[in-house]
Amino acid sequence: MMDEDRCIMLIQYCFQKIVPARWRKKRFLVPGSIILFMILVFLIIPVPDPVFPPDYSTVVQDRNGRILRVFLNKKEQWHFAPDDTLEIPEKLKKAVLLQEDRTFYRHPGINPASVVRAAFQNLRARKTVSGASTITMQVARLMKPKRRDAPGKLLEMMQALKMEVLFSKKKILKLYLDHAPYGGNIVGYRAASLRYFRKMPEQLTWAEAATLAVLPNAPGVVSPARRPGMLKRKRDGLLRRLAERKAMQAGEYENATNEPVPVESAAFGFEAPHWSQMLHETGGSLFIRSSLDADLQARAEGILRDHGFFLKSQGIRNGAVLIAETGSGKIRAYVGSPSFFDDRSDGQVDGVLAPRSPGSLLKPFLYALSMDEGLLLPETWIRDIPSSYGAYSPANASESYDGLVTAGDALIRSLNVPAVRLLNMYGIQPFYHFLKKADVPTLFRNAD
Repeated sequence: MMDEDRCIMLIQYCFQKIVPARWRKKRFLVPGSIILFMILVFLIIPVPDPVFPPDYSTVVQDRNGRILRVFLNKKEQWHFAPDDTLEIPEKLKKAVLLQEDRTFYRHPGINPASVVRAAFQNLRARKTVSGASTITMQVARLMKPKRRDAPGKLLEMMQALKMEVLFSKKKILKLYLDHAPYGGNIVGYRAASLRYFRKMPEQLTWAEAATLAVLPNAPGVVSPARRPGMLKRKRDGLLRRLAERKAMQAGEYENATNEPVPVESAAFGFEAPHWSQMLHETGGSLFIRSSLDADLQARAEGILRDHGFFLKSQGIRNGAVLIAETGSGKIRAYVGSPSFFDDRSDGQVDGVLAPRSPGSLLKPFLYALSMDEGLLLPETWIRDIPSSYGAYSPANASESYDGLVTAGDALIRSLNVPAVRLLNMYGIQPFYHFLKKADVPTLFRNAD
């Protein structure tokens, strides 16, 4: 892609070459020369593909579309990826077009009348007081900020003309709304709707739609946090113009002006943090509709948190919960720790995936393998007595012994001593090789 400064220099050079001074004296050559010049300009004007670099937030949702967590993009912005399947809400569309570009559907990318008026105002004020920017020109400026001078403005206009040829009006308006600044690190109308109003864009009221329409024009000046009064005046002015053009009914206008403006942005939810983090790192998608059930997740988190208070009295500071649907195997709740921000208990460590001592989880495999080898049956008696293997003496959790127990009862009660005796009988090496063959990934020691 050609650098924009070089592009401006090339345009100036081409104009001098294509329309030399001697041609300008011949009236019949001038129109053709200008047309040729415009065709060349159209061909060399840079319009990136894609128009904006794909740097967007990752959004993790539950099975019903409820947002669990939103991650900042590389620029530390809240910026949702464009979705061409979504329609722009009618209220927002009318408010934005009236605020920014009333002739949007009639001009070819630039509004000649606005350009002349802006030029006259700037000359009279001897400074830039009006830019005459259409929505298409604003898209050109947003995709790469231009120099604030005549050549920069010319390039912006040329890019706008080219985009009008390449894209539909619907696409251009969507590009603008998806990439407009809304104050702070909020970019795009969808992120702005959720951050300022805690609702999806299609649920916006007239007052809320008008607020989002006036914010991109000067987000730093009319910031909700810094100047809510100025924001309300601008919003109410737009609402009045909407009412004058019969976009809304009289009663709607009165209700809209009585609505307060936001004074701060609301934080996105922070649900299922371990699950969301895992999907963000491995998902490969910007919008991830997961199998998790947010309501069941909240219940599981509450149960683990409440039980955690009891466990702490026993010296246990951590825990994890994984709930899967038996029919499909889909994960419905995933709690990696009782508290994600409990640094003392390593709360950000994912307890579901963290390697740990397997404990009694291996016992069913050992008993099954022993049955396959004909070493025992569920009714076979096994000794549950004090035993020693070198310096190691296993003990049951109850710190007691039953003398003799059936294999079935020992497995049901997860007794340690019968299991260790059975492992010694079956053989450590064969059991180790079975685990390796089963792709157990955490066998970092050898069998001995």
